Amino acid sequence: MSPGVRGYKTELDLNHAQITACKKHAGCARKAFNWGLTRKQEARAAGLPMPNAKQLHKELNALKASEFPYMYEVSKCAPQEALIDLDDAFKHFFRKATLKKRGQFDGNCGYPKLKSRKKGITSMKRVSSFPGWEPCVSRKKATCPPTRRLAVPPSRSVRAAGMSRSLFTKN
Repeated sequence: MSPGVRGYKTELDLNHAQITACKKHAGCARKAFNWGLTRKQEARAAGLPMPNAKQLHKELNALKASEFPYMYEVSKCAPQEALIDLDDAFKHFFRKATLKKRGQFDGNCGYPKLKSRKKGITSMKRVSSFPGWEPCVSRKKATCPPTRRLAVPPSRSVRAAGMSRSLFTKN
């Protein structure tokens, strides 16, 4: 039996300030993803090479002060991870398109789409701690893995794979 990935699904009972912080992070991640997708589409239409996540992040940092000042209220990782996810989405799209041309893939290639505020559950990746939360670290190692997927439903709770209240202490 090979070692596998173990996943846990727990529910966090967050207060209003923590829910607001989570939604701000998810909103900034959505905005960065949509902005990056638009920039990639513009570059492709102009016949230029599409910028990668690192180049887009540099451009976004230059525009933060003038166009996106609200992004200073959230962790730098929220838009950064969204741009990395966008790169992954394009990588998967082009891989599937290549396989479809060879006749090795039957199905939809799935071109990346703009993220909507109205559809689905607001979600993003959590890499570093949110404001007001500190990961518990023992002297030997951290008790939580570095990357998680958070989903913020409209209710007062957050469902997250691999997270539990014991992993965090409130500031």
